[in-house]
Order: sequence, then structure tokens, then C-alpha cells
Amino acid sequence: MFVKVLTLLSKQTGSYFIDCKKLPVCDNRRIHSNKVFTGFARKGKSSTGWFYGLKIHRSGDQASYQ
Repeated sequence: MFVKVLTLLSKQTGSYFIDCKKLPVCDNRRIHSNKVFTGFARKGKSSTGWFYGLKIHRSGDQASYQ
């Protein structure tokens, strides 16, 4: 909700970017014994393959990437 309000209030430039980054928590072979981020971390897939952890999404316009 907060991000939606910031998006509506920001200056619109017409050029927008979306980026996604994986944040692996542990190696896939150790998923069963992992205790970090219990309840948050999930299996996911990126262009480089499968991982266990979180995905971070970022969106912005041309002014925010400079």
C-alpha cells in the first residue's frame, strides 16, 4: 500500500524499470536443516536455476537509477 502511494505521488518520467534479484538462504541440499528465515524462505526459480531463499523485487523510473 505504501509503495502504491509513493508511486502515485512521484513524478512520472515515462521510462520504468523492474528488477528481480534472488537472495539464497542456503544450498538446496541443506533445505531440510535450515533454520534461517523459517516461514519466509521458499523454493524459487530464476534464470540461473532453482534456489531456496527470497526474491527481492525493485521497480523505479529513470531518475531513481541514476
